[in-house]
Amino acid sequence: MLELERRLVGRGTESQEAIEKRLSRAVEESEGVEAYDYIVVNDKLEECVEEVHHLVDAARRAPVRRNEFIREIREELLSFAKGAQE
Repeated sequence: MLELERRLVGRGTESQEAIEKRLSRAVEESEGVEAYDYIVVNDKLEECVEEVHHLVDAARRAPVRRNEFIREIREELLSFAKGAQE
């Protein structure tokens, strides 16, 4: 929280009241953080962007999103298995 407060104060764009509200909101938003699938710390932009790209790429490969691919593989395996039995 100290880093967040330092950044908000350092910008000089918000009143102390607005900063306090944002910090309070951050506390609320942190509830349940241990249940998140991923945590990306946005402290070094280039590294953060790369990390998020890797996460998106991995998410695209999750079995739940690859039903058509799974169906095709199963069909091919079944076809192969039937041909091997004959």
